[in-house]
Amino acid sequence: MKKIFLLLLTLTFLVSCSSESEEKKINDTEINEAISRINDFNVLVNTGQVLRRSSIQDREGIKSAMQTAEGAMVQLSRNPKDSNALKTLEIALLNLRGLIINERDEDIVSGVFNSIDFIYVRYARNMGINAAELGTKLYFFDMASGENENDVKPFGKWSVTGNTWKRQERLDRYFLKASGSGRFSAHTWLISPTFDFTNVFNPSVRVSHLINVGENNRENNYDLRAILREAFKIVYSEDYVSGDPNLATWKTLEFPDSPTGVDFHEVDTGAVIFPQFEGKKVTIAFEYNGSAGPVGNHYLTWQLLRFEIFGTGTRFSFTPFKEPVVLTPDLELNFAELGDASLEGFTQEVVSGTAGEFYVASNRDGANFVRSNRGVGIGRLYSPVYDFTNMAKPALALSHAAKGYNAEFKAQDYLKIFIAIDEENQPVQSLNWVDIKLPSETVVDGFDPELSPWLEFPGDFIGKKVRFAF
Repeated sequence: MKKIFLLLLTLTFLVSCSSESEEKKINDTEINEAISRINDFNVLVNTGQVLRRSSIQDREGIKSAMQTAEGAMVQLSRNPKDSNALKTLEIALLNLRGLIINERDEDIVSGVFNSIDFIYVRYARNMGINAAELGTKLYFFDMASGENENDVKPFGKWSVTGNTWKRQERLDRYFLKASGSGRFSAHTWLISPTFDFTNVFNPSVRVSHLINVGENNRENNYDLRAILREAFKIVYSEDYVSGDPNLATWKTLEFPDSPTGVDFHEVDTGAVIFPQFEGKKVTIAFEYNGSAGPVGNHYLTWQLLRFEIFGTGTRFSFTPFKEPVVLTPDLELNFAELGDASLEGFTQEVVSGTAGEFYVASNRDGANFVRSNRGVGIGRLYSPVYDFTNMAKPALALSHAAKGYNAEFKAQDYLKIFIAIDEENQPVQSLNWVDIKLPSETVVDGFDPELSPWLEFPGDFIGKKVRFAF
């Protein structure tokens, strides 16, 4: 009888132990991760590595709130519809937020807070409950960093024309600034890193900035509302990668509070939630366009003083702005080096009508350019032969401007760039010329030059000796 009794006792013990193990098991990876963060945090507290400068009351309050949060998360893992456990978790989060945390420990505490808050929002949404907005700061752009006024890393900038964004300091406060006026107007972009909101709930953006619009009394087209709308835009893109922002798709970000444009009045937008960011990778840009049509020749200034990202999530990340690959041309057609009107190496012809000749001119700054502005008809300027036989990916970029004097003028209809493979002993006019089509937005009706993107050669011209015709 004793042997049978001992055998039964052993079996009963094993079954009981197995049942207890199942009861403690949590089948939610993110809850396990949050609890692991809490445990690691408690070790740091107990060994005096964090919260050393916090009061005993705050230190114990933080530990108590995290312990309460852990119990509530375990309950939710067992019953995802337990609204009481969700409410307990919300109270624990609110208690954590209300405690004073030393700046030295803020990043560590925020990391644990975020992991708990992520669980709270996910379970609240699954229950159809509108989760409280408890997100923490995920990103902060330090305006004071940077080696010089042109260094805006990890942001980047892209200038279409005129001045560009610069880092400045006044009264011990750093900010980024874009400005311009009249013929010195600018069109320049300040472009953020790409933010990964794939696992972030309630992503929000906070901006502190000021705009000042100074009226030029010699102009009669002062429309402050139109200027604020057209010259200062905060936009976002889901397909921007690098380089020219005009090649990506951008949508406007609407903030309830915006600068008035008067008396350098600074506006802090607060954290504005943009639900369209959830699950996406997003780039944010500040587009300053002092050369936009309705703006006129007035005096415009934009200063960015604060930029922050908030949200709920443990896997938020960002990729710094990618500087576009700068192609260093082996052959550069630089008219600024031409000191006379000879255009040595070039030839030109009047194809039809009375087209005026191409000649070298200078602008007010003394920079040279090639110009043709007389006559009616078609004129062509033919380049010398350029040898691209040893260049793997030849590309062309062009800086140019065009101005028409009637309403029907469209520069892209009149300005053409051609490429042809050179053939020895063949007249340049009889070569097989192919139109290199520039994007229409790179040809403007105005005197401000536009720089085209780098355009790769058509396949038939790679590794060849070629000429260009303008």
